[in-house]
Amino acid sequence: MRERLAEYGARLILATRAVDKGYHLFDHLRSKLTLAMGSEAVLDRFNDLSYGSTNSYRPDSAAFRKALFFWEEDAIEQFFPPPPARVLVGGAGGGREAFALAQRGYQVVAFDPSTSLVEAMAASVTNGMCVEALTGSYADMPRLFPEQLRSGAPLRPAARPFDAAILGWWSFAHLTSEAQRVQALRDFGRLTNGPIVVSFSYLAEEPGEGARRGRLSRLLGYGLNKEPGNVFSVYIGYYHQFDIPEIARLVRQAGLRMLGLNTNGIYGYWPHAILIPTDLSIT
Repeated sequence: MRERLAEYGARLILATRAVDKGYHLFDHLRSKLTLAMGSEAVLDRFNDLSYGSTNSYRPDSAAFRKALFFWEEDAIEQFFPPPPARVLVGGAGGGREAFALAQRGYQVVAFDPSTSLVEAMAASVTNGMCVEALTGSYADMPRLFPEQLRSGAPLRPAARPFDAAILGWWSFAHLTSEAQRVQALRDFGRLTNGPIVVSFSYLAEEPGEGARRGRLSRLLGYGLNKEPGNVFSVYIGYYHQFDIPEIARLVRQAGLRMLGLNTNGIYGYWPHAILIPTDLSIT
């Protein structure tokens, strides 16, 4: 009797795998349908709401992620000028990178589209910490820095207000079109007289994945599914996966060049590139 009950119990637990398979299918279809039917405005707003309510991005939460990643520390140590240099941080969330830089003595201007995160970041700035928090997206940069960007003309290096810059962790991947990606990089190049750190989601497809995605995209027929590499997750929102040729093309179109590129994504690292305006060199 005991063995029979054990057999039934084990088989019952095994049968619950169907729930996981069903959810996986639902999640996959939800992702594709959201990309096909959701407008860019809807996806941008979802990202704002999702990140704004995530405790690891909120400095007023005990779960706030405070430290820099290993790859960020390496990039700062190897390429950034010493404090008190001025650093621009876009897609700053609740200020993880901004606070870590300020604690090292840097002067930081940070911006993010989530009003709740920017308010939490501003409220967490302590005495002696040089952090200015602004509300805005990458598309809002001409409004945030009107003297430098509204004319569209490039500035001489000496006139650029920042010595280094960071596009906050993965924020570049949330931009929904190639034109937006190029413009964001171009604007950072116009503002920065030094290195620019950008992280991204690296596209490493399994065999046949591109074909499967293509068939479903053709079936849906419209929306952001038209661009290969676009993904939606209910946990992190819309994001775009890049391959090396695409990154190189975007950098070139933005008038920048690469000082370094890392795509291994292991041992605490994240795929990222170190960029610099073409009229600069780092010794």
